[in-house]
Amino acid sequence: MQSLRRIITQTSTTTLRRHFSTPAAAPSGLMKLNFNLPQETLYSSTPVQSVIVPGAMGEYEVTADHVPIVAELKAGMLSIKHEDGDDEKYFVPGGFSLTHEGSTTVSFCVYCLCGHCNIDIYWGGLNEIYDRI
Repeated sequence: MQSLRRIITQTSTTTLRRHFSTPAAAPSGLMKLNFNLPQETLYSSTPVQSVIVPGAMGEYEVTADHVPIVAELKAGMLSIKHEDGDDEKYFVPGGFSLTHEGSTTVSFCVYCLCGHCNIDIYWGGLNEIYDRI
């Protein structure tokens, strides 16, 4: 009986040790951004520092080596931080963000480069649509 306990204990300990995760790799610093619209591609495998995404469950930032995630987007600002540190902002009315290992793909129907449009018009239009629903 003691032999059986010893075998079970040794086997359990060995099995547990094998299933612990390995140390995370050091972050690479830059990620590749794919920013797609139905009519065009704005960025294709472009190296950037990070992307701040207006997720339906809250705003979040995607950086290099971020865990994979699929998120619904709400109306808001999407901010891209480029290699040189410059920020570029887009207004997005919604859509989806798919984060793959090492890159982010963001796809939605309409966008507006901030500073080149009247965002109040978009918000007004969205509020009108929501009121009809």
